[in-house]
Formats: sequence, C-alpha cells, structure tokens
Amino acid sequence: MKRILLLLIVVGLLLAGCSGSQSGAVGAVNGYYQAILAQNSDQLKNVTCPGFLETAQTELDSFQGVKTEMQGFSCQETGKEGENSLVKCAGKIVATYGSEKMDFPLADRVHTVQNQGGSWQVCGY
Repeated sequence: MKRILLLLIVVGLLLAGCSGSQSGAVGAVNGYYQAILAQNSDQLKNVTCPGFLETAQTELDSFQGVKTEMQGFSCQETGKEGENSLVKCAGKIVATYGSEKMDFPLADRVHTVQNQGGSWQVCGY
C-alpha cells in the first residue's frame, strides 16, 4: 500500500514538472508579444535571450507610433530541438496608423525558447 502511494506521488510530481515546463515556454512567447504590443523594452529583455535581443528590440521599435492589437492569438509547444522548446502561435498582430491597417501573421514563426537559469526566454524564430 505504501509503495503504491509513493509511486502515485512520484508520478504526480513528474507530470506536474512536465506541464510546468511546457507552460513556461509558451508563457515566455506570450510575454514576448505582450512586451512588443506594450512597447515595454524592460519586459522584452526579461523574456528574450541576449543573442536575440537586438532583433527583438528592432521588432518592438517597428511598431512605434502605431496602435497594435492581437487577433486570434494562441500558442502551444510543438516539440523539442535539443535543449530548446519549439512554440508555434496562431493569430496576427494588427497595426493601425490613422485609417490604414496592416496585418502581421504569426503562424509561420516557430519560436525557439530556452530555460536559462530558471527563466524561459525567446531565443529566435
């Protein structure tokens, strides 16, 4: 009886650990786009690998002076590549400048996300 209880506890902890890592990678990608839309460079730095920060900052800067919103946005972890988690998103960023609207689809991006020192960070797409 004790062995079964111990086994159930171990299995539960393993499952909790797996689900947490998945939401961590997806959470980093969500945070990345929240930072882009909010024009928040500090938040962007927190969810971006140092080697990808220049590209991320350029993307943030490209939306300066326009109103942005997400439409149909959702993400899921689609796999692993070495130590990287791969996250794919649906939806698009809609940028409005005056009366002109432009769509930036996200479906073609596969985000590379790493757990660096306990913090999930977007390292490319």
